[in-house]
Amino acid sequence: MSPLQKALIVLACALLPRSRRLRYRAEFVAELRSLPPTERTAYAVAALGNSPHLAAELRRAATRPLPCRVGLHHNRRTFNAEDMTIRSKTCLRCGRIKDKKEYEQRGGTEGMAYGAMYFSSGL
Repeated sequence: MSPLQKALIVLACALLPRSRRLRYRAEFVAELRSLPPTERTAYAVAALGNSPHLAAELRRAATRPLPCRVGLHHNRRTFNAEDMTIRSKTCLRCGRIKDKKEYEQRGGTEGMAYGAMYFSSGL
């Protein structure tokens, strides 16, 4: 690792919260060493450029509201406009997005029930 690359990684980590600096420095250095020598400086520059956004996300995650930290999210559902299936849930307090793994389908093979509506193929 060249002195320039090392300085860029140190600067990138200096912007991060103090409690996370060592972890991310080790991660950046490990990633840097796995790259070919021709791509290392570009990676170090990109790490420095992305570190303000990473720092903001790390600080935001550390300041989540108490109900969200214990798993009590205030979810809003996002629907698929075509068939009204639930695509995901987004917490209005912390912004966490949870994808719905299985769609709420009920009914037989000829149609699908959703809430108080029933969709049928018309057969």
